[in-house]
Amino acid sequence: MPAHCKIGQGLPYASEFVHYPIVSDDQRCAIGNQTGSRVFLFLQTNDLERDYAQMKRQGVTFCETPRDKAYGRVVVFEDLYGNRWDRIESKPTPDF
Repeated sequence: MPAHCKIGQGLPYASEFVHYPIVSDDQRCAIGNQTGSRVFLFLQTNDLERDYAQMKRQGVTFCETPRDKAYGRVVVFEDLYGNRWDRIESKPTPDF
């Protein structure tokens, strides 16, 4: 039976993730290392500081504090299995 994880439940920026159970030894060996410890999942937000604070209160493990990049602000966190995710607040795109 899959496990559901919700961030921001009831709010307009809410996200839901579904984790399916391990069904083979091959899957078990890949837990937390599907991409060789690199980020491979990306979640967009409209308020990184709000989400960062909420996720910290909920006990999420962060690999860093939020930082500025050319494309916006980002922070890397790990899920329960050690997979790395980017939570990203993009810079607004200019009107042309």
